[in-house]
Amino acid sequence: MLVALAALVPACERSSSFKGLVKIGLVAPFSGRDYARGYNVLYGVKLALKERNEHGGVGGYRVELVAQDDHDEADAGLLQATKMVLDPSVVGVVGHASSESALTALQEYQRAGMPVVFTEATSDRLDPRGDGGILRLNAGDRLLTAQILAFARTRLAAKTVAVVSTDDLEGMAQAKALAAAGTEMSLPVVLERKVKRDSLDFAEVIRDLRVANVGAVIFFGDFVQSGELLSQIRAAGLQTPFIAGPTAATPDFAKIAGNAAVGAYYASLAPAPQDMVQGLRFIENYRAVGYGREPWGSAVLAYDATNILLKAIEHSIAGGGPPNRRSVATALPQTLVEEKAGTGVILGGIDFLTNTVSIYRLSDLTFPGEKQN
Repeated sequence: MLVALAALVPACERSSSFKGLVKIGLVAPFSGRDYARGYNVLYGVKLALKERNEHGGVGGYRVELVAQDDHDEADAGLLQATKMVLDPSVVGVVGHASSESALTALQEYQRAGMPVVFTEATSDRLDPRGDGGILRLNAGDRLLTAQILAFARTRLAAKTVAVVSTDDLEGMAQAKALAAAGTEMSLPVVLERKVKRDSLDFAEVIRDLRVANVGAVIFFGDFVQSGELLSQIRAAGLQTPFIAGPTAATPDFAKIAGNAAVGAYYASLAPAPQDMVQGLRFIENYRAVGYGREPWGSAVLAYDATNILLKAIEHSIAGGGPPNRRSVATALPQTLVEEKAGTGVILGGIDFLTNTVSIYRLSDLTFPGEKQN
């Protein structure tokens, strides 16, 4: 299914006061079981565009959105990246929630000189500095796993851990990074298991967990598998602390796990808006464009990524002439430096200096739970 969603602009904004039109792209999952993640991101992007267009656009240009559905899959990620590249009015892209989609799309963006700000994809192969017009906004696998392990050791007093992951590129990369971090931190990973990406049968994994008797179980897989694995672990009578990876940072994780989710932890690549400075204002504005939906942390990432890209476009325009991909890509690292220094646009609250991962505990079934760090 192809999704082509435009960021609608009120008629009053379609006036001759704008110099012209510029487009940015969004690639995210809008179908399949990850569709809610895509729409959570979509309204964060649309909010950023609405705010800019209501204040004269970017450098006098009105900004519109072209959004495409990648199903969180590699082949679809490449296909949608190709479509973005073929549209000459698109000067930058936000998105690609999975490493599979992001890495296949990367080659196409680099070939065409398309600037892109990746959100949620954690592969360390994606540049966190913005060089060459490529920017990964959130923590990568090494930092993500190191911070999860640090939490397990200091807050859960774990002496050993088990890691269970899906057998896809992202899951295996995160499991490998966790094992390496465990060696460096003297917190050994004594059990490593892989499961099929869509498997919901964890009987063998649970038998191994019972024998291993670890201090914490860390799982890298989507929210459905995270909820099912946790539910089956608790049904087997195991009370081992459970930490889910960032793709489980959705309200549906707790819904699927049910009462088993009480006391569980998950890692988020961004704090929940409720835990941010000016977060309540962000939530209110997000609800207005999102038809009453509640934003998660990934919505803040998308909002911030869009503002960074818009600022780079603004620098491009200030250099003379209409915005173009090359000048936007050149401006992207400069824009990131400005945000780190606190001199750029006011964003949702991401710590660009440390890319700290947020750990949440579900004290009941209410999302997002209680921030632990």
